[in-house]
Amino acid sequence: MEPCEDTPLLGFAPMSTGTGSVEIEGPKPLELEHPVDVGSVPSGNGRRTGLFTVAQWLLITAVVLVGLILRAWFLYHRATTSDEAIVGIMGQQILHGHNSVFYWGQYYGGVEQYLIALRYAIFGFSSWALPLIEVLLAMGTGVLTWRIAHRMLSDPFLAALTGAAAWAVPEFAMNTLAGFRGVTTCCGLALILISLRIIDRQYRAFEFAVLGFVAGVGFWSSPEIAYYVAPPVILLAWAFWADRRDGKASEWIRHLVMGTLAAVVGALPWLWSNVRSHFASLSSSTYQVPPGSPHFLGRLKIFFHYSVGLLLNVRQVGTGFWLFPRPISIALELILLAVIGVSLVLCLAGGVRSLSIGVGLVAFPLILAFSPGSWYWKDGRFVTFVVPYFMLVIAVGGSEAARRIRQHAVKKQLYLSQRGLTRMIVGTTLSVLVALTAVNFAKFQIPNQSVLAGWGNPNQPTLNVLPKLEAAGVSDGFADYWVAYRLDFLSGGKLHLTVVGTDPDRWSSLNQQVVKSKSPAWIFVTPDAVSYGQFGGTVEIEGPAGQTEAVFIADLKRDHIGYRVVTTGLINAVIPDQKFLPQRIGARPA
Repeated sequence: MEPCEDTPLLGFAPMSTGTGSVEIEGPKPLELEHPVDVGSVPSGNGRRTGLFTVAQWLLITAVVLVGLILRAWFLYHRATTSDEAIVGIMGQQILHGHNSVFYWGQYYGGVEQYLIALRYAIFGFSSWALPLIEVLLAMGTGVLTWRIAHRMLSDPFLAALTGAAAWAVPEFAMNTLAGFRGVTTCCGLALILISLRIIDRQYRAFEFAVLGFVAGVGFWSSPEIAYYVAPPVILLAWAFWADRRDGKASEWIRHLVMGTLAAVVGALPWLWSNVRSHFASLSSSTYQVPPGSPHFLGRLKIFFHYSVGLLLNVRQVGTGFWLFPRPISIALELILLAVIGVSLVLCLAGGVRSLSIGVGLVAFPLILAFSPGSWYWKDGRFVTFVVPYFMLVIAVGGSEAARRIRQHAVKKQLYLSQRGLTRMIVGTTLSVLVALTAVNFAKFQIPNQSVLAGWGNPNQPTLNVLPKLEAAGVSDGFADYWVAYRLDFLSGGKLHLTVVGTDPDRWSSLNQQVVKSKSPAWIFVTPDAVSYGQFGGTVEIEGPAGQTEAVFIADLKRDHIGYRVVTTGLINAVIPDQKFLPQRIGARPA
């Protein structure tokens, strides 16, 4: 049954007296039903209402297009990195029967490589569209946020706008990187959505089984699913307490046992790997942190000082530069924080649904600060999980604010449309965040060109030189981390390059293969704008273990070792006449 058009947000039904509308407040069993946020009078002008509906969906379409266009721009302009290439190589290896539980070289980060392998199996290998799986997962985040909002708000427009905003905000999330956090986010939001179904008593044993399985898969994907634990725990505890009074405690016990077993099944790869490694995933040494990195309070400070600005699009990714002149940017950030802060307080003061989302947002920075790697704020990778919380808090808190404003107006015998007021508050705030996403992108990503310029395969400069290396007989060799695995991936397995020294060895079997090869090549990159765009803007890409080509050749001459150089314009391969291993220049194989 659709909610009455004049039913306020918290379920207090207005009763008409014939001469006016008087609020007769009577409690309803709200926490087990859909809350509603409407309070407008239907327009007598059907044409006007139709035009307004069209305008609403045009806004949603515009928001979706912002996220789509910006993601497409990055897809066609940003070269694949070695970090991403590892996931792509893992997908290739899975198709050859070499399964991997976690992202190579660490004891966390899984699942997504199997999605990539599935894509390869269906559509064939493609080095270009590696981030497409991540784009689909981002779509899933938007859809799940929409469905959660739909269960917390009765206005379908606001629910859809909330989901669309979660897809289109912030700017750094548009630069989609293949990894494992997309799966974690989708699993976390799915936990909240299933818990909302359970609190609505729309559940069977099946819902608990799915809940447990999703929790297990999410935990396997990343322990960062902890960011989404608070809302399901609160919702399920509330639902259990309500059912306990109805004598259904034994039924809950059966469902929870089933959910626990399903969680074990979902997390089985994680359990299998950790039993063999003596639970290395739970060891703090697994998470490598550079010396001098900030501790808990320092990481918490970084979140509020830098990451919040990135999330609100008033800072630039990488540098932290302000979007506008400093006073204007700070003022804008404070205004947005004030809106979110008020919305958060209203969520915490509301029913169990809004309370659960509010607690999730409050807990996020505290859990984040416990993560050893969260000191690194520059690309926003650790804070993407909080975006759906922001959108939901704004939507639900804005709805509650509109209800309170309308109640105050009714006491003064003034009529305000609660639905219109809610749409104005929530719609304006979300629209500003989306607009700032576009402005941030326009200023920092394409400051001197049109958004329509330069579309194509961003890896093409590297792909052009790979046939030259293959024709020259280059197959095994050493290179810098940001060069080696990227070339391995883009070559489709024709190159076998590994790292040396302190670079992270993501593929130990490949390293052993290169070390045992007859005469591995040493790969050097020409330090210019094109190579920096292809391999990363750092001088470390020039050669293995920080070696430059000139220094390496000098070492060969000193040891009276002959060599030949394969020049491609972007990459030079120096091939010694005899095996020349990293130990001879004071470095070690990784």
